[in-house]
Amino acid sequence: MIQISDDRLHRLLQTFLTLQPTKELPRQGFIYFGFKRGEADSIAAHSFNVAVIAYLLARELKNWNPALKLNLERIMALALVHDMGEAIMGDIGYAVKLIAKQHFQDIEEAAFARLTEDLSAQEELLALLQEYNAHQSSEAKIVLFADGLDALMQVLSVPFTWMPAHEEYNRRTYNKLKGDAQLGSDLAELFRRASTTLKQRKLGPKWPQGHLADDSS
Repeated sequence: MIQISDDRLHRLLQTFLTLQPTKELPRQGFIYFGFKRGEADSIAAHSFNVAVIAYLLARELKNWNPALKLNLERIMALALVHDMGEAIMGDIGYAVKLIAKQHFQDIEEAAFARLTEDLSAQEELLALLQEYNAHQSSEAKIVLFADGLDALMQVLSVPFTWMPAHEEYNRRTYNKLKGDAQLGSDLAELFRRASTTLKQRKLGPKWPQGHLADDSS
């Protein structure tokens, strides 16, 4: 039987309510570079897609190489928390993060601590955020791959000119992905291949009944 006091329940619900607006909060980096509000995705939409991409990619990597030791549950947890502090601090554009990197991380961790202060797993969750920000573990690098790929797909989803800032972001992501203890530079090269393929715009989403060219009706 689940036993939880009204006070604990109320605090838990407050945490959930704080996360709720992330469904509407736009990602500021896109707006900073000229996207319309309706063209920028929300924090929650981005986090969901990062979690899905990271999970599916990790499953495929393990299938291609069963010797890989990847913790799928940890990958999902890293993806879910990687932008969770933005429920309090809002999204901050990539350019600002580069200018004030250490200050940004301090603010992010403070916001994250405020958000999770009533959760029994606060220390574990904060450790996950710090692991993601360090980009050292294989699991964190896979989530970083998903984070960069989702941003690229969002850029390419609207009729917008590809800008040097996006190339710079991709380059930094590529460099962070290199040198993994398990994956070497394979993950970085896979990111490069995936980015190049997407930018060629020769691929699109799956059609319910197959590719339009296959429709003989």
